[in-house]
Amino acid sequence: MARLLYIKANPKPCDQSLTYRLSDFFIQAYQQAHPTDEVEVLDLYQTIMPIMDYERLSRYNQGIETEIKQIAEQFKSYDKCVIAAPVWNHSFPAMLKVYLDNIIYRHVTFTYQDGKMLGLCSEMKVLYITSSGQVYDGERKFLDHHQSQIKAIFDLIGLTQVEVVGLLGRNRLSNEQLIHEVGKLQGELQQKAQIF
Repeated sequence: MARLLYIKANPKPCDQSLTYRLSDFFIQAYQQAHPTDEVEVLDLYQTIMPIMDYERLSRYNQGIETEIKQIAEQFKSYDKCVIAAPVWNHSFPAMLKVYLDNIIYRHVTFTYQDGKMLGLCSEMKVLYITSSGQVYDGERKFLDHHQSQIKAIFDLIGLTQVEVVGLLGRNRLSNEQLIHEVGKLQGELQQKAQIF
C-alpha cells in the first residue's frame, strides 16, 4: 500500500476550477486503479501554514524549531504527491510557495554533503497538474516560471522526476475546443493514473 498526498492550491471552489477538474479526475482514476492506496488531501486554502519568520528562523538555526519541521517530516512520509495549482502571475499561488518553503528542511528533506545540498526524498513520485489562461511560448517563454520553479524546488530535495500535465491557454479556446482539450488531457491522466 502506498500513500499519496494530494495538495490543492487554489481558493476557487472545485466546480469553478479547471485545474481541479483535471486533478480531481486524476485522483478518482488513481483510486480506482490503486484501491488499497491511501490518499490524503491537503487544501492549502483551508490550512494555516506557518511562515519562517525571525523567531522560527532563529529556532531553526539552533536546531530546535518543531512546527515547520513537522510539516517537512509529514511530506517526506508519503510515497507520491499530486499538486493542483493554477498559473498565477507567471507562477503559482503564494500558499503553495509557503508550503514548499516549509518542506525544504535541513536534515529532513535535504542535508549538506561536501559543501553541497543533497536531497533526501529521491524515492517520491510527483505530478504537478495546472492550467492557465495564456500560453507561454515564443516571446513569452521567459515568463514561464511556474513549471521551472516547481522543478527547481523539488530538485533541492532530490526529486528530479517531476511530471507536469496542464492545459495552458484556455482563453484562446472556444467552448468546443476547451471540451475537446479537457477530454484529451483526461485520457492522458487516466493512463498516468494506472502507473503512477
